[in-house]
Amino acid sequence: MTSSDFKTKAKNFFSTLLNLCILLLVSAGTFVGGYALGLHKIKVPYLSDYIKAPEEKPAVASSAGEGSLTPGIGAAGSATTATPLNLDYSAFVKSSTSMAPGMIKDKLIRLKFSPYAEPSFNFTAIVPKDWKAVPPQLHLDPGGLMANLDAHRDTPVPLAQFDAPGAPEALYQAQALYVPPEASLDRFYEQYTQAINAKIMVDQPETGGRKNVLFKYTTKDGKPMLTRSVAVRTGNYVMYLNCCALEKDFPALAEAYNLSALSFTPEKASGLAPFEVAVDEGTGAAAVVK
Repeated sequence: MTSSDFKTKAKNFFSTLLNLCILLLVSAGTFVGGYALGLHKIKVPYLSDYIKAPEEKPAVASSAGEGSLTPGIGAAGSATTATPLNLDYSAFVKSSTSMAPGMIKDKLIRLKFSPYAEPSFNFTAIVPKDWKAVPPQLHLDPGGLMANLDAHRDTPVPLAQFDAPGAPEALYQAQALYVPPEASLDRFYEQYTQAINAKIMVDQPETGGRKNVLFKYTTKDGKPMLTRSVAVRTGNYVMYLNCCALEKDFPALAEAYNLSALSFTPEKASGLAPFEVAVDEGTGAAAVVK
């Protein structure tokens, strides 16, 4: 090999190496910049994974009549029909409730949750009294809860779940997910709904520290679902409550779900508007005061 050939090959080698280093630096910068903006991929379990298999026998509609929170039975006790749906989705995401005070007292209860005895995830919410609580399942590696969360930042943390009696698809589900502080709650829902292949039907601006949306998706077996969701930032995590039901059953649960979402209050959230249910003695109407 001549001296000229050696110099040419050496020049080509270092030129290739330089281009490779530049490519790696650009890729790293894109990844770091994207992660800081909350653009990292979220591994969100498909919501229908949480839905129990229906019982062999068909569910019997509740005979509770007026005031029943059983899906398929409206406020006046009328059964949900199979007629084509023409729903006003915006009516499912409101800043107040029209539920009668008697129904709130008889059918709902405000609870405080302390998942895993970790104060960072304490919250309160209003839920139906007769729904079944399902303990959250989180398999921890050695090192404790927070060490596990730091190691699995792209996986939601289950905090609480309530299932409706006789309606496997209807459930409440509270979770927390690491979201970089630079990322907005708008960005969180954009990523979250993309991860579960859902479409946001109602998107309200963040108000008083809460972000409220309604999104629609299809279960693995082809059933259309609606979810009334609210999210609140607590430090490096976003805590959110999903209130889910089949689209055809959702109207019967809409008021209870709306009230639950409005009541969702993580203990460690800063600047969160207070929640209160006030009863107008004159009209008997209940309103949410913030």
